[in-house]
Amino acid sequence: MPLDNEQFRLQSTNRSPDARLDIKAGEFWARGVTSFFDVRVSHVNSQCHQNKATSDIFKEQEAEKKRKYQQRILDVEMGTFMPLVFGTNGGVGDECQKFLKHLAEKLSRKNGEDYATVITWIRTRLSFEILKSVHLCTRGSRSPFRAKDEHIDEFKLNSVTAEVF
Repeated sequence: MPLDNEQFRLQSTNRSPDARLDIKAGEFWARGVTSFFDVRVSHVNSQCHQNKATSDIFKEQEAEKKRKYQQRILDVEMGTFMPLVFGTNGGVGDECQKFLKHLAEKLSRKNGEDYATVITWIRTRLSFEILKSVHLCTRGSRSPFRAKDEHIDEFKLNSVTAEVF
């Protein structure tokens, strides 16, 4: 929502009119309350994190996200905010762990599945998605770059080449 001369306690609070969070979920934690989540994936083995424990890195990044968004969400949006911090090593922050547990509980109740099966599925799926994103960042995209006006109709090209009409 746009700001209307709100005064925030923290100077680090995001005041931008274009401020957006990654996920908005109605009634995730409680009925009638909108929840907002911001996702961050961190390379915990990078040189800038060399002498820090993984849990400390996650706590720092969660605190940074809270300083930036939490007060605005509470005061302007009247919702709840939670940062979701993932590590490229497969680890997650404390807040993210709470989120995943609650999500698994909700899904297991809704689908009549065992909690252990659901949380295992979520963690496995997340691990593969993080692995794919790390691989993409490291290797780059496999698809060649084409300008928008260089659109090639692949089906037409292949059917002509194969002489199929």
